[in-house]
Amino acid sequence: MFKNLFLLSLVVMSTTLPAIGITFKDAANRTITLEKPAEKVVVLYDFVDYAAIAGDECYKRVVGISKKAWHSWRNGIWDHYVKSCPEIKNIADVGILRFGDFYMEQLVLVQPDVLILPLWQFEAISKVQKKQFDAIGVQLIVTDFARQKLETHIVSTMAIGYAIGKKERAKEISEFYRQQIEKVTRLLHQNKKPFYYIEKGQKGALRQDETWSKTVWGEMGDTAGGKNIADDFVGAGKNGDLTPERILASKPEYIFITGSHWVNNPQSLSLGYGIDKSIANKALITFIQRRGWSELPAIKSNNLYGIHHGLARGLMDFSAIQFIAKQFYPKAMKSIDPIENLKEFHQKFLPVVYQGTWFIKADYKALK
Repeated sequence: MFKNLFLLSLVVMSTTLPAIGITFKDAANRTITLEKPAEKVVVLYDFVDYAAIAGDECYKRVVGISKKAWHSWRNGIWDHYVKSCPEIKNIADVGILRFGDFYMEQLVLVQPDVLILPLWQFEAISKVQKKQFDAIGVQLIVTDFARQKLETHIVSTMAIGYAIGKKERAKEISEFYRQQIEKVTRLLHQNKKPFYYIEKGQKGALRQDETWSKTVWGEMGDTAGGKNIADDFVGAGKNGDLTPERILASKPEYIFITGSHWVNNPQSLSLGYGIDKSIANKALITFIQRRGWSELPAIKSNNLYGIHHGLARGLMDFSAIQFIAKQFYPKAMKSIDPIENLKEFHQKFLPVVYQGTWFIKADYKALK
């Protein structure tokens, strides 16, 4: 009799006690609690990072993406991923939370458990949209890879890992990332920092494009041990343009142009999967022909470089930081091979193979 009463009490307890959920912090410092790992996910930006954390399943549980942010902005990466993860072609497009083209009706149709979005999109959510998200019952998971800080990268990686039940894999990736960053930071003991300039190469050499200060590429260049000429003209944590005169007057010792496969921009610097080095170099050396650039210390010293723009704001950025640091301090960083380390990241964590051109030093011989 007592045994039966004991068993009955266990049954009652199991039906009345709350289920133990998954609790973690996201990059907006919000406490998130989920009953279980999400089975249906919407991803608005961190596409490569999500794929790394998801592992072999790739995008199979993803029911919505921002096609504009991936297919349009990173078309070369999209095309490469379609070969290994063909399911992305059929995922619903829900738009993007920044430019007034988010499709709430589509979100209702796909009924996700969680929506993974970067902080810069989270901050753009209107009060009306906030009420709509609450009504739908979707849990927002905020990431922040854009600040380019080690701690926010790890918090963001772990938040995705917790949300989709890949905590241990997220830990492994976080530790790999930490080690790659520390390969640079533990070797930085120089007092004199070289002056550098980084420009987005989307518009090509004929039109000035944006740069950054204390964020994105500006923060990456600082982590690599350089002094950003944009810091005197662009607000900290912002992006903006420098006038040609300011660039010339600042006399950067190193210049980095970021490249990608931008749709409908034939003059842009193309880099990434499927891009031949000679094609990238042909576009890169046209920047030398800008008025006054031939007299800049960076150009005279053959320190003009191209780096894939898609390496910023994500877990692969360690390789770009390593590449920049290796140019600044070739002796101190001699043992670091950013390309081999990027290949290792692909082999360990990504569903696609490494290939193409992600880093390049301008070869002036083509001008002769």
